[in-house]
Amino acid sequence: MKQLFSKSSLVAFGLGFVLFGLMGSSIGSINIIWNVSRQADAAVQMNDLYQRAYYLTRSEDSIADGYNTSSVVSEQEEYYADAHDVTTLLQSISREGDEHDRAFARPLSLAQTMYASHAARYFQMVDTGDPGAKTFYEENLHPFIMLQIIPPLKSAADAKHLSALQSLVLLKKTEETVIISLELIFGFCVILFIICGVVIRRYQQRLKQAQQKEKEQMEHLVHTDPLTGLSNHRAVIEHLKAVLAADQPLQQTCALMFIDLDHFKQINDRWGHQAGDAVLCEAAARFIQVGRSEDVVGRYGGEEFVIVLPQTDLAQAQEIAEQLLAAFADRPCILPGESTTMSNELQVTVSVGVASSEQSGNTVIGLLAAADRAMYQAKHGGRNRVCVASESFLRIKDMQAEADPHDVEAFFEELAV
Repeated sequence: MKQLFSKSSLVAFGLGFVLFGLMGSSIGSINIIWNVSRQADAAVQMNDLYQRAYYLTRSEDSIADGYNTSSVVSEQEEYYADAHDVTTLLQSISREGDEHDRAFARPLSLAQTMYASHAARYFQMVDTGDPGAKTFYEENLHPFIMLQIIPPLKSAADAKHLSALQSLVLLKKTEETVIISLELIFGFCVILFIICGVVIRRYQQRLKQAQQKEKEQMEHLVHTDPLTGLSNHRAVIEHLKAVLAADQPLQQTCALMFIDLDHFKQINDRWGHQAGDAVLCEAAARFIQVGRSEDVVGRYGGEEFVIVLPQTDLAQAQEIAEQLLAAFADRPCILPGESTTMSNELQVTVSVGVASSEQSGNTVIGLLAAADRAMYQAKHGGRNRVCVASESFLRIKDMQAEADPHDVEAFFEELAV
């Protein structure tokens, strides 16, 4: 039982470990995907800032290149809006990006401010019809944006675009890897659950068998004499009740033998209780040997034994009782000791009382009293003999039918004395 409980504890621990591992794997997978997703989202957002800034700077240069005296005011406004947006985007890059982004955006913001200042001067020169406007654009404004703003911004935008693509690819691969890993983990857990289920089922079966075995052992201890292994007093009475109840409707007879080991007290006093126990065990073995398979042999108490013989009349029971006497007369009991000399041999005899339900009544109390009285007659007659319950015991049947139950019990107590 303890081993079964230990195994059940291990199974429970295993299930708990599996559940804990499954929960940890799920949380870890979610955390991994969340982190990679955040990185990919940041890369995409930063790429968007760089791409918009690059597009707007190209728009600035395009507006400045096409500006002339016939241009409307809205073109200047569009330019200033683009310039403002570029400045705002560069500030966002500096604020939201890493150290590399800040190191890139700060000088580019200064260059953008200078370019906007040159552009404002250029627009004024064009509006006033200054003949040096075109030269100013070609020598100062256009080279400035094409050398100091657009090339580094394009290079950074391309790098950010590649980084965003790589982040998205990494996110996709991570999701695929996590999904496959979770599928494997869940599959493994399912297998473990199946194994644990089989183990638990076997454990329950074994536990049930162990409990049944323990119950049978307890019932055996309750109904068994611990020394001889025979049925004890209680079991013999219960069996005798069952036999009488089964035989009565069929009008069959049941016989009972009451057996006493002669001079048993002297064996204990002279040879010791260990020898007395050996004699009791040997006597029990011989009773079983002589008895039939349907007979029940029990230790009634002390050196007294009872044999219940179902579907047996008085003559058959007497014959079996004589065989018992012969079984003890044929060979002595061997007492426990280091040698097997004659001093270890002890001749044991028994006195047997036989009664039948046909003569003594179809009740437990009547049959026991008759057999007990017959056994005492055998002892008083010289021991080592068989006595059958006499006709005088018919009055017991009358007492059972007419007398008060307390009077019957008192009568049997007198017999015991």
